[in-house]
Amino acid sequence: MNAVKTKRKKWPGKNLEELIDFLEGIYPNGIAIEQVAERIGTTPQAVSNIFRRDDMKLSRAEDFARAYGYELKLFYPVNTNPEEITPESPVETYPNARNLNGLVKYINESKYTVASVAQRTGVHSTTITSAFRKGDIKISLLYEVLDALGIYVFWRFNKIN
Repeated sequence: MNAVKTKRKKWPGKNLEELIDFLEGIYPNGIAIEQVAERIGTTPQAVSNIFRRDDMKLSRAEDFARAYGYELKLFYPVNTNPEEITPESPVETYPNARNLNGLVKYINESKYTVASVAQRTGVHSTTITSAFRKGDIKISLLYEVLDALGIYVFWRFNKIN
């Protein structure tokens, strides 16, 4: 069985740090790639590639959580001093990981436009618009957009009853 004892040595964990932490909670002796692959219905090589690339779509991260009986929710604090932000801060929620309506609504109600976000991130506006229209986004792009807007995001994995 292929188990990773320390995530930082094999995988960068920047974009997928929260998901790796979640899986380490399930596999405290090291993440068992074969077991993860079996649970989400893919190959061990595909799982290893996802973590080596340190990116995936939010819908895929949600699939990982659901495979273990959890629901992935993203939270972002609003009107909070960045130095005071913790996972317990007052939060607004995206309706769910696949639905980016909460973020789109925030952009529409704020001083930002998709064009201004694109300019701040260096990502073409059609890429951002397409992700919003599809309701799914690569995690790395989500972090770029949130960073451009000054929004901090927290991942929560809630056990499904």
